[in-house]
Amino acid sequence: MKKIFAILMAICMMASLLCVPTFAADDSVVMEVSGLKKDGKTIVSLNYWTKFADGWECAVDFAEDDDFMEEQDLDRIIVDFYADWNANGDGEFGDSSGDGFQFSTIYVPSDTKITINLNGHTINRGLGDNNEYDGEVICVNDNADLIINGGKSGDPFVKPSENPNNIPLGTIKGGNSDNGAGGIHIQDGARVTLNNVKITENAVDDDDGAGIAAYDGAVLTMNGGSISKNVLWCSFMSVAHPYGALYLNDATAYLNNVEIEGNISKGEDWAEGVAIYVDDSTLVAENCTIRNNGYKNAKKDPWEVVSINDSRVEFNNCVFEENGTKGDTGSPETITMRGGTLIIKKSIFRNNHSSDVIRCDDGLVQVTETLFENNPGNVYDGAADEGSFYEKCTFTTNYQYDKYRTFIFDEGNKLDFIDCVFDENTTFNDRSRATFNGSSAAASIFGEGSFSMIVAIVALIASGVAIFLIVDMKKKLVPAAVGDDSKTEDEE
Repeated sequence: MKKIFAILMAICMMASLLCVPTFAADDSVVMEVSGLKKDGKTIVSLNYWTKFADGWECAVDFAEDDDFMEEQDLDRIIVDFYADWNANGDGEFGDSSGDGFQFSTIYVPSDTKITINLNGHTINRGLGDNNEYDGEVICVNDNADLIINGGKSGDPFVKPSENPNNIPLGTIKGGNSDNGAGGIHIQDGARVTLNNVKITENAVDDDDGAGIAAYDGAVLTMNGGSISKNVLWCSFMSVAHPYGALYLNDATAYLNNVEIEGNISKGEDWAEGVAIYVDDSTLVAENCTIRNNGYKNAKKDPWEVVSINDSRVEFNNCVFEENGTKGDTGSPETITMRGGTLIIKKSIFRNNHSSDVIRCDDGLVQVTETLFENNPGNVYDGAADEGSFYEKCTFTTNYQYDKYRTFIFDEGNKLDFIDCVFDENTTFNDRSRATFNGSSAAASIFGEGSFSMIVAIVALIASGVAIFLIVDMKKKLVPAAVGDDSKTEDEE
């Protein structure tokens, strides 16, 4: 039966090729479905479509048919967008009974290989950040392989705010879910690659990833683009708090040249890891910007912007700035470690409104060649593992609650500072828990209130010197006693 179906498919494919000029000239064409040969270079057109739902259903049917893919020597199916795909008023992309849709969500079935070229267009589910309907924009099922190019394959990778050549950036938006992710839900063992894609204006209600959630062996690779303006709704006393614009659970993610910006937590409670939540996972971020992520209308004390739990996380040449929240809603930690390994290299932490810039409750923290500047928060070491260190780092004008209090130590191993530079306002609440090797001596040896103590000591020393000088001068000015005319033998 499958062979008969494959033959019919082949006939349809050849018939469609004869119709290419007619469809290509039709402005109503919204989608093209093609196949990529196993040589990785040759692309053959399979059909054009004037309705997104029909075109996507066809693409999925091709990708699921192993016999057809083998007979046509195809490695994967390619889908090109020629317009924006907007869901209907009920947030439905297509018929839930079709292979290409699940609960009206765009669905990538297990073990399929599909590439989407958005060509600068948008996929919008239109649910907003607080809607009666529920569902992510795209669900990628077990062991599927999905590539989404914001423009076309081969475009340079760019951040949305750094795009002088106007490289096309595609957009995925409008999902709202209480079961997984708002934007892209990546199931067990699936592989998703996003190139120059903006994941924006999606939401979750007391659930996992507002923008992207990946689970159980899934691998996410994101080059260029952004995860921005996604919302985590937190109801009061919810059993599970929302877990970040990017959520990883037993998964792996590689981010390169990505902006994670403007993601917020709303509602009556707080969220863990507003920007990034990493649990029993691996995350490597290169040349990324994590900016302006925080809380809005949260009535509870907020938690961290980046949450790391029993995971390995690396930030290389990344910028963290303007994260946290000014005002009465509180100030979360910028990064919190609860087990695992955190490695930071050649990065910048600047103007983050955080009670702690980096808080380590447990785990290994190694920070190299990184600038900490003008952060109203501490570096907190609760129980860092042996081998944690800050090397060739610079700390300047960091403070908390209008007091210069830079390093807080509670318990655990000593923290090493190697060739670091501290400004004169740097303080340590317990200097005995820190070791210094080649670091500058500008840091105060005292704890909180050190400046006042230094002033007092200097004043005390100055007073002692003044008293000594006055007494010495008085001694020199005292005249000889009256009537004392005795002389020594030499004088006589």
